[in-house]
Amino acid sequence: MRLTLDPDFSSGHWPGPLAGADAVVGEEWVSPRRFVNLLLAAFGLPAEGGSRAERAARLVPAVKALPGFWSASAEADPLGTARRLLEWRDQLAMAGWDGTGTEPRLRALGDLARSATPGMPDHLRWIEEAAATRSSGLTELRLLVPRTDFEPLWQRVFAALERTGTRVVEHTIPIAPAHGDLAAARAKDFQPTGDGSLVVLRSTGPLQAADEVAAWLAERGDATFGRTVFVGGDPVLDAALVRHGLPPLGQPYEQPDDAMFQLLPLVLEMLWAPQDPQRAFELLLLHPSIVPGDAAVPLRAALREWPAVGS
Repeated sequence: MRLTLDPDFSSGHWPGPLAGADAVVGEEWVSPRRFVNLLLAAFGLPAEGGSRAERAARLVPAVKALPGFWSASAEADPLGTARRLLEWRDQLAMAGWDGTGTEPRLRALGDLARSATPGMPDHLRWIEEAAATRSSGLTELRLLVPRTDFEPLWQRVFAALERTGTRVVEHTIPIAPAHGDLAAARAKDFQPTGDGSLVVLRSTGPLQAADEVAAWLAERGDATFGRTVFVGGDPVLDAALVRHGLPPLGQPYEQPDDAMFQLLPLVLEMLWAPQDPQRAFELLLLHPSIVPGDAAVPLRAALREWPAVGS
C-alpha cells in the first residue's frame, strides 16, 4: 500500500493516483482523517470517536459534574464550554501533552480529558503504539508538505512507521511553468497583451462563476483541465466541477479575506469566559482597531508577559 498525504486534502484530490494511468491498485491520496482511518483498519484498531460536535456533546456531563476553572462558563453554555475545552485538550495532545502537569488548570484539564471520547490525538497514539510491535503493510508514505510542518504527534507516528519498514518521502511540488500574460502577471505594473494564457472571469456571484468555470473546462476536455491553474478554489467550485463530470480540487474551505469576517469572530470570542489569550492578542493587533491605542499597547505587553488563560 502506498499513500500520499497532504493536510490540505479534504474530499477528492486532483490529479490523484490515476494521473497518467487508466487504473491503479494499492495507492491512494488521502487527507489526515482518511490516513488515520486506513492505519486504524490496517492495525485492527477501533475507529471510535465521532465528529467534534458529538465528542463535545458527550463531554458535557463531565464538564457539569467536575469542578474546574470552566465551571462559571459551563453554567451559561455547557456545550460551548465542552467544545472549547476539548479543542484545547486536542491541541495540547497533538503537541505531545500526555494529560499530566503540575499547573492547576493543566491538571484539571487532564482530569476532565479522561472523560473525553477518543479523537485524532488518541487515534495517532494508538497507531504509534501498534507500529512498535507490528507492520501496517504501508510500503511508502509520500508527504506533499515538509515533515517538520506536521505537529509533534504526527512526526512520532511517521518515525514509528519508518521503524517497521515504511519509506517516508517528502515530495516537493514544482512551481507550475508560466508564459506570456500568466508569467507577467506576477510582476509589478502588469499590462496584459491578451495572448490567451490568462483568462479573467467576471460574474454576478460565486455560484454562477463556479458553474461557468466548470462548464468551460468540461467543454474543452482533459487537456485544457490539466493546464488550468485555480486560485482560491472552495467547496462551491468543487461541487460545480463534480456536476460537470470533472474531478474536484479537494481544497479546504477558508474564510474570505474580509475585515468584518476577521473582526466579528474575535469580538464575539471576548464574550466567552474564560477568554482565549491568543484571540485577545489577535484583536489587539488589528490596525485600525476598535481598542484605542493607549489601551491596546499596554494590554499587548501584558499578554506577552502573562500569555495564560485567565491572566
